Amino acid sequence: MKRLTALIPALFLLPAIFKLDLKHFEKMHYIVPACALYLLYDSYQKLQNAFFVLFLVSIVLYNPFIPATYYMNAGWIVFDIFFGIVFLVKVFKWGKLEEEEVI
Repeated sequence: MKRLTALIPALFLLPAIFKLDLKHFEKMHYIVPACALYLLYDSYQKLQNAFFVLFLVSIVLYNPFIPATYYMNAGWIVFDIFFGIVFLVKVFKWGKLEEEEVI
């Protein structure tokens, strides 16, 4: 079930590079931050600082409360691919990631 919270946003982000209807992007701006919020908490508990920062940035970029109206432009394709890959890495490395060393 926990892996599903990382897989669902990836399935919304990666197809977003194609010309899709506006409803897809509206759903994406609710699903990605909601799942990233849970993953942010999980990363904080496991002391995974890199994932913590990446999920925090994804929450800010894809928030539905102050939506960016330019999310169908070509510049967002880079963000969609990058954060889609981040969510996929979290899916496949869920149990294998160890806590980072605190110096």
